[in-house]
Amino acid sequence: MGIPTVEALRHPVFRGHQYKRIKKFKKEKQAHAYADNLPKKSRRLPPIVEQVKIGAGLGYWYYVCIPKKLNKVKE
Repeated sequence: MGIPTVEALRHPVFRGHQYKRIKKFKKEKQAHAYADNLPKKSRRLPPIVEQVKIGAGLGYWYYVCIPKKLNKVKE
């Protein structure tokens, strides 16, 4: 089987910022379509699609992730 890892439990990191998972998909095309339709709060930190392996020979889950914290502009 293999040694279980904790990679599936960790938050994804992109450009030094933690992201949080908001939606799970079985198909990659659906995940990318959903991520493209989300509003972008920052050009530097766009929504991303994370690929997580389910198990040996079972395939992948695709998670749409957004930045966990963004600096809010004070008015």
